[in-house]
Amino acid sequence: MYKRQLRGYPFRDPPQPLIFIVDEAQGLKSNVLEFLRSLWDRGDRARLISRNAPAFGLLLCGNETFLNKGGRASSAEFRPLKDRVTVNMTMPRPDPADYVALAKAMLPDNPEAQEELARGGAEAGTLRSIEKAYHFARIQAGDGEVTAALIRNAFTLRGGR
Repeated sequence: MYKRQLRGYPFRDPPQPLIFIVDEAQGLKSNVLEFLRSLWDRGDRARLISRNAPAFGLLLCGNETFLNKGGRASSAEFRPLKDRVTVNMTMPRPDPADYVALAKAMLPDNPEAQEELARGGAEAGTLRSIEKAYHFARIQAGDGEVTAALIRNAFTLRGGR
């Protein structure tokens, strides 16, 4: 089944690219990484010989360090895929403008709630926290408006100040 689903044709004209995205990849077990490597290798024909052969892009997203199940800090180990890496980049943490831009996009007509959303996201340190707080506040608002008070409450109930 996966052979059919992971068939992109990125080198054809016109290209038909396909990207397989794995979020939180830092916790993947070595057997899963080996499996991803074997899938990736099926695209070697397209990358090296025939532009009409199937291939796909693989995007692994995750933290360099994370807490393992025992609560100890560990480093992500992608050794089985290292020789397949085309691009390896560390993305910077969001800056204050990123939090403000996301808050404005989510609440374009409410500057007070935007400010609260951006502040809470910056304090939490993730853009994901903005999305989670917004959706929680949206549920709390029902048919009403998402207010700054609802946003503050959402962050507080999710462990913020």
